[in-house]
Amino acid sequence: MKTKAAVLLMALLLVIGSVTYAAERYVWADQGGVAFFEENGKVGLQDAEGKVLCEAIFDDADYFDDNGQANVYIDGKIGRIDRTGTIVVSPFPCGILAPSGEGVLQYKLGDGYSKGGFIALDGREISGAVWDGTYGFQNGYAFVRRDGKWNRIDMQGNITSQEWWDDVVTRRSYTNCNVVQSANEKVYFDAEGNTFAYFKGDGEAYWLETVWINGKIIDSEGWTDVTIQQNGYYTYEKDGRWGVIDADGETVLAPQDGFVSNGKTPLGIWSIEKDRKYGWIDSEGKTILDMKYTGIDPVAENRWLLTGKDEEDSIIADETGGVIASFTSEDSSYSIKSGYINYHKNRTSEHFTWGYMDSNGVVLSEMNAREFWLAESGTFSEGYQVVRRFADERNGFVDVYGNAVFSDEWTAHGNFSHGLLCVVTDDTITFVNTKGEFVHETRWLNTYATDYFFTGGQWIARVGVRNPDGTVKYGYINDQGEPICMIKSN
Repeated sequence: MKTKAAVLLMALLLVIGSVTYAAERYVWADQGGVAFFEENGKVGLQDAEGKVLCEAIFDDADYFDDNGQANVYIDGKIGRIDRTGTIVVSPFPCGILAPSGEGVLQYKLGDGYSKGGFIALDGREISGAVWDGTYGFQNGYAFVRRDGKWNRIDMQGNITSQEWWDDVVTRRSYTNCNVVQSANEKVYFDAEGNTFAYFKGDGEAYWLETVWINGKIIDSEGWTDVTIQQNGYYTYEKDGRWGVIDADGETVLAPQDGFVSNGKTPLGIWSIEKDRKYGWIDSEGKTILDMKYTGIDPVAENRWLLTGKDEEDSIIADETGGVIASFTSEDSSYSIKSGYINYHKNRTSEHFTWGYMDSNGVVLSEMNAREFWLAESGTFSEGYQVVRRFADERNGFVDVYGNAVFSDEWTAHGNFSHGLLCVVTDDTITFVNTKGEFVHETRWLNTYATDYFFTGGQWIARVGVRNPDGTVKYGYINDQGEPICMIKSN
């Protein structure tokens, strides 16, 4: 009897022990069919049914990104894990490990100002930690800086130029190129990373030597500059005038007295600019809209805003240059906001008003700028603008029709993303919907939080909690407000 009792007691203790063990497992919210869990102070990965994919061996883990991988942390080292539980990058000593484009990870030995290098998603080293700065990989190349000078490396980590450049400008606006330069040379690289134009330098000036289009040298005699435009066109400067060629080097538009481009124009129409005044011309150089506007921006399909100044009216034009609407520019300003036009009228008057128009110039709203105004902490997003009410200095939001939402319970602290807005409530933060209603029960520490962003097939936001020692720890929540990694619900 004593033996049976002992056996039963032992079995009972084992059952109780297993229940206690299971209860000690904390499981974060799902991330695409998998979830991190914590057991005995360590973090592992399990599937939706609770099957362990990777044992709990890490000190912490991050969110799954667009590469299907997440950072894992152990003993001051950082590695990478995928959703199958495979450790694809073995943890190694570094301070930062993050995607750098095109299946490449950048790492920093310490903080963001320390030297860094590159590894592939599978852990293969591309370049050691020898770089002081980088713009990340694009089309198989990355600009890298060392000792104040720039060069370019390929996916094998090879330096591609014998010349080290003083400066790099990525996607220079008027050229649509990446531009590098030193005293001896200036080089334009196209979007695919190919050399587009080469300039020789003498320390004081540059002169254009060679232009390549689709790998073929183009006759550029007498040219002083060249740019890449939309739809396979290129503009060149010769004798202070700008013309257009196609990919075969054939003339499309004879040289004009002004810089020509087609990035913000209808098909077959060219923008022409001189002395910061813009107009439209056709491919024969015939004027469509006079060169008198201070800016040209697309509003919506077949609608463009051409902004005037002072006595020159601003207009909305269609794809032919026909005027759809016009309105005064005097003491007023206009800007594009995601398919709408944001206007400010009588800016220096006590009758200062602002609001929104649609792409045809129809006024949708008119608001008193002395009552509430655009908040410094927010921008126009998803059809809503964060605004500040002067009467009580609280932030709310307004839609394009002028419907404003304010609350005594919260003040806005971000921008709408995924239909959600970060707000501050006393000493905590949370999120509200487009009606101003709270959508999450949990409140987080009133410290740096992000708007929602989409990565790894999920909408997530960064929030913080305070540790027992007073320090702040950041982690991520899903669009239901559930923690998915690094922190737990308060």
